[in-house]
Amino acid sequence: MLSYSLISMQNISHFSPAWFAINMGTGVISTLFHGFPYGGHSKIMNGFALAFFFLNLFLFSLFLALSMACYIMFPRNWRSILHHPVQSLYIGCFPMGADTLITVGIVVVSQYWGFGGTAFVYVLWAFWWLDAILSFFCCFGLVYVMCVILL
Repeated sequence: MLSYSLISMQNISHFSPAWFAINMGTGVISTLFHGFPYGGHSKIMNGFALAFFFLNLFLFSLFLALSMACYIMFPRNWRSILHHPVQSLYIGCFPMGADTLITVGIVVVSQYWGFGGTAFVYVLWAFWWLDAILSFFCCFGLVYVMCVILL
């Protein structure tokens, strides 16, 4: 009898960084709700922004857990993704998806709703620096890998 589970070993082994593009889109929707010019930054629009922020946080956590499971359980997948001409380009979706969480965390969660105080802002600032470093390595490191190591 076949087992139909949502997350199977085969699904984990074929997990791709392209899934973080969904995370980027969800984060942008949250930003758009906050910045909608005709809502006057109303509580309703910022409530929708907060709802999409939590959906985005859930998706990011799920995709991060699946990515970590994929690369821990199948370490050869990392090398094969780097050698793939298309999949390697999606690695940059990870820091950009994280950036949407950081941005909405600062603008909506901290500034508009007043959550967390200065400690929360400093934590987001640390995540921003980590995200900037990851973005730098995705930008220049992947170009180096594609042009020097893979050729």
